[in-house]
Amino acid sequence: MLNFIDVQYKDYIRLIRNLLAFDAFINGNSFVPLKMPNRITVGTYVRSGRKTAYFYEKGSYYGRTISTCDFTDDNDLQSEEKVKAIRRIISAEAVLQQLQLNEGQIDYIYKMVTDLGSRVAANDLLVPLNMIPRYVLGTGVSFDYGAPSWSKLITKMGTRIDLCLNTSKKETNHIVESIYGNLNTGIPQILKQVSLQEYRDCLHEGMFNDIPAKDTNLRAICQSLLDDKADKQVLTFNYDMYLERELLKGLGCSSGNEDEYFRKLENEKIRTVLPNKKMMYDGRITIIHNHGYMNKIKNNVTEHGIVFTNNEYIDAYNTGTTKCYTAFYNHLDKTCFFIGNSITDYEEQKIIRRRHSEVFSEFHFMLQKEPSLMQKSFIEKSFFDMGIIILWFKDYSDIGEFIRKRYCDNKSEQ
Repeated sequence: MLNFIDVQYKDYIRLIRNLLAFDAFINGNSFVPLKMPNRITVGTYVRSGRKTAYFYEKGSYYGRTISTCDFTDDNDLQSEEKVKAIRRIISAEAVLQQLQLNEGQIDYIYKMVTDLGSRVAANDLLVPLNMIPRYVLGTGVSFDYGAPSWSKLITKMGTRIDLCLNTSKKETNHIVESIYGNLNTGIPQILKQVSLQEYRDCLHEGMFNDIPAKDTNLRAICQSLLDDKADKQVLTFNYDMYLERELLKGLGCSSGNEDEYFRKLENEKIRTVLPNKKMMYDGRITIIHNHGYMNKIKNNVTEHGIVFTNNEYIDAYNTGTTKCYTAFYNHLDKTCFFIGNSITDYEEQKIIRRRHSEVFSEFHFMLQKEPSLMQKSFIEKSFFDMGIIILWFKDYSDIGEFIRKRYCDNKSEQ
């Protein structure tokens, strides 16, 4: 049994709230924030149609007491008299007894929220067995194909500045550092130094390489999609179309059929789309390129909906009604696996935080290679506050093995 006396006063409600939210997540129920005048509320747990409100009770047991009340009509909670009549005062330990979490899951949440002890939990323990993942993909999934990371792309542009303008290494480093420090102000600065065609050439490099023979994480992702073990809606921030090419390969398409796909951007199994506010799904694997994509037919490269410069980025995310914002926000209505995506972008974090604040029992997973122990603790806690649980892997390739094991019909490597 957890020792609630050790929990700092400021962390107590947060702990109870996260235990209830994670219990709802694991067991397919819902837990939502609850606002009431003159009361500190924990939230409302909904299971099998029954609603239970949890409130914080002051003045007893060192403030470690909770009251609950079952209700059907939300209006009942607006009356203080009605709440007093139907509430039950229970201990924090009694709240634990209501949960359907195992000891390891409870211990993980306890340590995650309170920082009391190191957080160790097996990935299989944290991911519900019946969960169908929905993918959010970043540049990391394309590294095996020769696509550059963001930092490498910027370094290439810095090199172009040297070649085009004869700037000193110090001046180039200053420009590159400004981009690392602030993406949105850095990009226009570099575009003033390099012509449009120069930076577009940089963007194209690494986008159209041959598919490697070795197994990759992206190939495992594609296999899970083709085996109907993952949600068929995929959102990617990548400009490349390695995902489509791996899917076509998995379908046994010849190079000629690949060309046919890239001319139409759809076939009977998959389709490529740009973000749309009123996205309609038709049962096919739908790949949403939220920041656009680069298509190549024979030697002709075309760009579609590319979000890269400062103005393009602002236009994409300046309000909650823009296409990129809406597509990503709506994509989060099912449990997502973030792969190859560091979630360091401010706009991306803002959307995730908004979703988590609205439905507190929505959690997502970020699959990452383990960093140093010091970094790990800080990263885990900051992401958990957004509703992101990090699954750590010793090697990056282990992510693909995890997906094959859990979400592919053929468990062995290809």
